Amino acid sequence: MTEELSERELAELARVFASACSAVQLLDRAGLSRARQPVFQQSYPLMFWREVSLEIAAGALADGRRRILAEAARDYPRNRVFRRHRWPRSWRRLALSPLARRSPAFGLAVEITLATAAVTGLALALRRRRVFSRRRS
Repeated sequence: MTEELSERELAELARVFASACSAVQLLDRAGLSRARQPVFQQSYPLMFWREVSLEIAAGALADGRRRILAEAARDYPRNRVFRRHRWPRSWRRLALSPLARRSPAFGLAVEITLATAAVTGLALALRRRRVFSRRRS
């Protein structure tokens, strides 16, 4: 089981994402399928977010709490509750839409990116080593 949203996080999500449109868009970006999303009742946004919390605690979305709060932080980067959960800058390129993540090419792109980063790091390390060895001579 994954972690539920805290009361403070629930209250802030209900305050900031109080409309059905904004709440559903946030959950779509976080990767929670529409079939798993509860029905949004306009007069009860807190109840909606409590149901979402129960869904992610039951395992409907891998790492759901962090993913939802990271997407909320993307929309509201200065919000005190959400900003602790922002994606690290190095991951922002990889945080693509759920459709792109399902694509077979996505896995290949990630592997190529990681391999390129490893080769670049190795090349820089070797270059530094050569520079230092020349200085000592």
